[in-house]
Amino acid sequence: MRPLLLVLSLLFSFSYTFSQHNLNSIKSDKILVKNTFNKSYSSGSSKELQNAFGKAKKVIKERNDEFGGYDYTYKYNGLTVSFNNGWQATTITGQDYTVLFNKVAYKVGEHISKFKNQFSLSYQHRENLRKNQNALHIMIANADAYIYVQYNDSGYITEIEIANDNS
Repeated sequence: MRPLLLVLSLLFSFSYTFSQHNLNSIKSDKILVKNTFNKSYSSGSSKELQNAFGKAKKVIKERNDEFGGYDYTYKYNGLTVSFNNGWQATTITGQDYTVLFNKVAYKVGEHISKFKNQFSLSYQHRENLRKNQNALHIMIANADAYIYVQYNDSGYITEIEIANDNS
């Protein structure tokens, strides 16, 4: 029984290492979200978010027993930003927002092939991520964070998520 556990452990370690090394990464200071009014936000405080994009349409406060305190979710049309003792995640689902990675703009509704040049490894290995749920994964360098770009069966981007990995 022990040799089987050893083999399974080695296989898991190899596949985890393989997947991490076969993804592109980007520095967090090279990520910026802009709205249609050319106002921008990175991963700052909720005050910085509202200074950039105005008052949220809806703010949800929920107790978080796992991390303590409260989660605050700020909802705009096509944009959701979450906080718990600091920024946690930004999710773009609407075309009123653009995310810039290394000054290259990406939007919901564009084709996933736009990532091919700048993020070739992540683009090449996109089908093996999230159990074939049509997602491209990019690591955020020197951080326990990631970017998921989800797209439909026709290859058009439906959601861009930038988040801390709190797993």
